Amino acid sequence: ETMASVSSFKVQLDGETIDEAGQFDTYLAALKKMGMDKVEEIAAEKEYNRYDCPFVSKEQFDAIKEKENFSYVEADGYQVIKGINKKGMSNFLKLCAEKLRHNITIE
Repeated sequence: ETMASVSSFKVQLDGETIDEAGQFDTYLAALKKMGMDKVEEIAAEKEYNRYDCPFVSKEQFDAIKEKENFSYVEADGYQVIKGINKKGMSNFLKLCAEKLRHNITIE
């Protein structure tokens, strides 16, 4: 049962390991753990964005929907951009953890 992908993505959040099947699944699980409502507020500041669209929002933006390499995944009533690279996901998770005072380590 060792599915070590070439570029693994493992998140330790407040001492708990989050390591889902895919990188996006791990990213999404970490966001949910911090609270979608809270990460949406941080995303709204657009410190990290794609095509000037926040990584997490309450609505889908056409600028993202029109792109082949990006899509939206619905989570707890929020829209999360899928297709962001590992570095982008890591940066956003670190930003959220810092602002929400969580301990985070990303491998």
